[in-house]
Amino acid sequence: VAPGGSCNLSLCHYVTLEHRSDPQYLAAIHEIDPVQELEKSITEWQHWYENVPEAYQLSKIGDLRARRIVEGALSVLRVNQCSDGGIIAHSTYYLEGYVRDAALALRGLAATGHFAESKKWLAWMDRDLAVVHHLNDSWPCGSPLPPGIEDPASDPYTLDVEEPAYVLICAREY
Repeated sequence: VAPGGSCNLSLCHYVTLEHRSDPQYLAAIHEIDPVQELEKSITEWQHWYENVPEAYQLSKIGDLRARRIVEGALSVLRVNQCSDGGIIAHSTYYLEGYVRDAALALRGLAATGHFAESKKWLAWMDRDLAVVHHLNDSWPCGSPLPPGIEDPASDPYTLDVEEPAYVLICAREY
């Protein structure tokens, strides 16, 4: 960048998979228009906040500070959902999605008119339940478990009695 000039750039994280080479990934990253991606993201977030029934609109919260607190809390809850539906239990350790934390986060989303996340999470729980045949306290996010294979990081004997209740509460709220 020339002195006094400016530019836009993106910080990109990527994982290499067998079907693409590093040069292919890097070429795709170089094609990203950061301004266009930011505009798409802002539009998508605005649509997400507004795409709820009238009774749930954030504009109903008269106090600006309170409205911003709720808006911020909703964004934290939403961005902690993994692409496959699991809710990330801890922002600095993103492997595990905990049933308790997810159910409580999804109650917050449902209480504000956002139900798609609950549907996605319930489908995610159903997939994992079909693999290990019980509800565990945590599941790995972002990587489907092959049928008949349990995740070694997940204790198959942790049959915490509250887990089915959390799933049923989330299903009821949904």
